[in-house]
Amino acid sequence: MYKRMNLKNNNGFTLVEILLVILILAVVMTIGATTLIQVFNIVPESNERMSTRQLAEINLSTIATYIRNAEEVNPDNDTITINEDGILKIIRHSDKSIKKNGEVLINDIETFSIEKDDDTEQENLYIVTIEKCAQEECEENTVLTEQVLVRN
Repeated sequence: MYKRMNLKNNNGFTLVEILLVILILAVVMTIGATTLIQVFNIVPESNERMSTRQLAEINLSTIATYIRNAEEVNPDNDTITINEDGILKIIRHSDKSIKKNGEVLINDIETFSIEKDDDTEQENLYIVTIEKCAQEECEENTVLTEQVLVRN
């Protein structure tokens, strides 16, 4: 009688069965995680290219703001002279950055140029061009150009 009762109470899982299920789940999750990581590694490259262009647009907008409010714009040596609180400050390109009185204002600028727009009747219209690269080894640079009218 006691033998039959013992046989009826064996409804659980053995330790071997539980370990086997854990092992199978670990293998499946590892394969799934590896695939998922590879899919997401494709995104940063296109995201980096897009953000380089966006950064270049922001940088060009910053430079255009300085030119609009400039005391003097010199296209011969690509400098902008501004008046901040009665102090004249010079903005120029050197060492792959735009500097204001020697302090870095914008980084990773490959080229920077200011040209007077002679094709128009407006006297204080300039064409500003920047070439930006956010990577160490630039394969593709972003080049942007904007016309800027000096207000002063």
